[in-house]
Amino acid sequence: MKKTLIPMIIAGAFVIVLVVVLFIYQSKNTSSESPSGTPNTTTLFFSESCPHCRNVEVFIAENKIAEKVTFDKKDAWDAKNSDTFLAVITACNIPKDQAGIPLVWDNGKCYMGEPDVVSFFKQKAGIQ
Repeated sequence: MKKTLIPMIIAGAFVIVLVVVLFIYQSKNTSSESPSGTPNTTTLFFSESCPHCRNVEVFIAENKIAEKVTFDKKDAWDAKNSDTFLAVITACNIPKDQAGIPLVWDNGKCYMGEPDVVSFFKQKAGIQ
């Protein structure tokens, strides 16, 4: 009995370790970013201190855009979003010294500046 118990314990421990490793690997690969670091969803980059961003926020609220268009919001100057913002402007061939906010990333395209961002949301929400 002891001879069969030890291999069973080892096999059980191996299965548990394998399940844990696969779970960790899967959770790391289910992010909201593509391999290039750009978001997989429509994303509005903004800053609380940006007056043009506040104007966009007012437009979004007054026109109930969030009820009509699915998008994420990321503070471009928050350190946890800086790599994503950099990946987006790089993908859109926007030089760092010319990158600005508000900026929308959608399906590989960038819409930068208040007029372009408002126009983007109007089009997506069916407002003219």
